[in-house]
Amino acid sequence: MHKPENWEDCFAAKIRQEFEGKGVIIAGVNEGNIGAMLSDAFHALGARVAMIGHQAEPLHELAASLDKRTVATGQPSFRPVAIPANLLNKEERLAALAQALAGTGTPVAFISTLGQDKRLPLDDIDEDQLGMLTKINFEVPALMARDMIMEMRKGGGGVVSLFTSHHGGLLNDIAMLGYAPAKAAIDKSVKLLAHWAGSTNTPDNIIRVLGIRPGWIQTPAQKERFPGAFSEATRSQLVPLEMQPRDMAVPTITYLSRTVGGLSSGVIYDIDGGRAENPIRETLFTAE
Repeated sequence: MHKPENWEDCFAAKIRQEFEGKGVIIAGVNEGNIGAMLSDAFHALGARVAMIGHQAEPLHELAASLDKRTVATGQPSFRPVAIPANLLNKEERLAALAQALAGTGTPVAFISTLGQDKRLPLDDIDEDQLGMLTKINFEVPALMARDMIMEMRKGGGGVVSLFTSHHGGLLNDIAMLGYAPAKAAIDKSVKLLAHWAGSTNTPDNIIRVLGIRPGWIQTPAQKERFPGAFSEATRSQLVPLEMQPRDMAVPTITYLSRTVGGLSSGVIYDIDGGRAENPIRETLFTAE
């Protein structure tokens, strides 16, 4: 069972005021991952949080664990909306967004942490595998962001954030043909969506689009797949500290806030410990 985090001293009052009582939709929520920590932190700010993920049990457990919280202002929190969905299916994706909007109202923030970094030998990957990885890592987040921008235009603006990866540019693991080019496409999508959103912005209705590029985060799934590998990765960082999912929440929300990031759109923020560039190599890890 998820234990709600203590975020009491992490955010300035102005940032709390931006999100308290407002709708926030997060796609890609799973047990212990970045999406779960963002859900926890936004909930602590008093936001109406809708969480979309592919596994029902962790979503409902997270919603139940957060439901009893009292926010910093002393008001009862809003119960998070847990929405299990296969986002690769268009009908389920549209239904999930409709359910999220019904639970939160027009959101002031939409965040996609969607990603599947399956490693496959380059000489063995087939069309179906490549198509699936492209869809979940690029097509689905980009389309969901587009749909949320259209919703935000009705409600006075907001911010959209897409999580991307250094595999889209900095790193060169050849077992990542499905994942890496899709994340490079997300990098470009941040620019294109920001320009499209900005083309109709007015001083009273501003929509911003940002990217977040984390380092290698120790989610439960990553620790299970690559036991012992994080210490090696940490040595390649300028800030040699291991990074946990919780570490992404405060800087992400801070950049998304108008208070700090209000003049930023079409940019990607690195929260990666100063990830050092590595040379082209076959792969750091054994392909699955």
